[in-house]
Amino acid sequence: MRMSSPDNNRTSNSQNPNWQFEGEGSVLHVAGLRELSAANSDGFRERVQAELRLRHQTVELDFSDMQFMDSQGLGVLIGIQKRLLRRRGGLKVLNPAPQARKIFEMTRMGRIFEIAAPNS
Repeated sequence: MRMSSPDNNRTSNSQNPNWQFEGEGSVLHVAGLRELSAANSDGFRERVQAELRLRHQTVELDFSDMQFMDSQGLGVLIGIQKRLLRRRGGLKVLNPAPQARKIFEMTRMGRIFEIAAPNS
């Protein structure tokens, strides 16, 4: 499920210093996502779980900078969605880059996650 060639500076670090998490009411907003793959998906899942508070029912992922995503990254999104559904919430993908939108369409993940423009 490669979206494009991965960055040459990709590391296997589980944390990404570009990830930005901000909670507002029942929504956790995540930005700075450039890659979601086998190299960082476990770290991303752990970070989201650590950031979720009992009041958070929705996670909004800003995918405007997304350059690379593989099937393991999609699997993490599905896992997060399942956890949020138990809270009667869900996962929302904001402003996906064209390649990310194409991946969601090809895998029919657009039926599982809400795909929206920012502020909608």
